[in-house]
Amino acid sequence: MPEHLSPLDAMFLEFEQADESAHMHIGAVSVFDPVPGGRNPTLADLCERLEERLAWLPRFRQRLSSARTGGISWPTWESDPNFDVRDHLRHATLPAPGGEDELIEWIGTSTPIGLTAAGRCGRRCFSTGSRVGGGLSRRRVTIA
Repeated sequence: MPEHLSPLDAMFLEFEQADESAHMHIGAVSVFDPVPGGRNPTLADLCERLEERLAWLPRFRQRLSSARTGGISWPTWESDPNFDVRDHLRHATLPAPGGEDELIEWIGTSTPIGLTAAGRCGRRCFSTGSRVGGGLSRRRVTIA
């Protein structure tokens, strides 16, 4: 039997539907130093690692039965037959000088996609790097 959206999730969804500037989703940023003597992971590497772990996160392969709330029943979670982890991962290069200020600006403009982007739960993961010196130099990698 399909699981209905929780009351809290339904409330967040309703807030976003009522006001496009009300972003109710949650984000996080992690900055990693490069592996000593190694290389930074490619986007393909990240896709592969995430795909290996999705069995422990079944909600990530699901979407809402409806992108709208209301009526007598809330949307339910259903399997997404077209799920492809590559649709949720992107690579971005920070503008020069590629420091903390550029990262903060990039996060503020690049991550708000909403809870129901394209009728799916709006999960996105970005891998960023900087080509030039600055706060994120030394080939560090950011996952946002």
